[in-house]
Amino acid sequence: GKSIVVDCPDAYAANQINREIGKYGFDKIDVLVVTSLDRYISDGVPYLLSYTSARKIVVPKSDLHNDSYRRIMEAAQKANIEIILLNGDHQISLNPIQLNVYEVEEQGYVVKITDGVRSAGVFSTLNDDIITHGLQYPMGEWDVDTLLVGAKAVKGSVNGKLMYITKPDMLVFSSGRRLLTLDERMDIIGADADLRELSLARPKLTYDYRKEKLWI
Repeated sequence: GKSIVVDCPDAYAANQINREIGKYGFDKIDVLVVTSLDRYISDGVPYLLSYTSARKIVVPKSDLHNDSYRRIMEAAQKANIEIILLNGDHQISLNPIQLNVYEVEEQGYVVKITDGVRSAGVFSTLNDDIITHGLQYPMGEWDVDTLLVGAKAVKGSVNGKLMYITKPDMLVFSSGRRLLTLDERMDIIGADADLRELSLARPKLTYDYRKEKLWI
């Protein structure tokens, strides 16, 4: 198996992720992907790297004037982690798993993880511009079995267009900062996708490719 972590918003999340990694028998993260330097998405990365290490870290390219970027770089360099700087779409192969990282806005990315049979998409942030950008890719490029939408999804962005370009069987929504609107819920139902909502009471989600199951 491989351990893949996408984003880490704060110290609490870092502690939870570290515990999950240990529970699954991993001594470190294979790939840590940072999809945005927004503090609400990546502020916990330096904390996570103080609890555990990673073989690779994938980070949007910036400069040291960006505080989040500087702190992440310092933590990664201190831990002697291989750093991949994103400046456009990028692919990472962890046979049999492949990570496709798509640039959807300046220093902003979404991730598709697949083993060739099952797939999961991670959208830590979401807005109409990101969805419109997704329409530029070939049909099926963003299709996933499970779609995870983070807490920074703009109101109304979990809509029919998102369902059209991702076609998920299951949508997992982080409801810690806001609830889905009635229109969003109707679009999810219309797409025949199973909905799971994560709150502070149920904050953890792990996709286990060895068992091909979601554990919530």
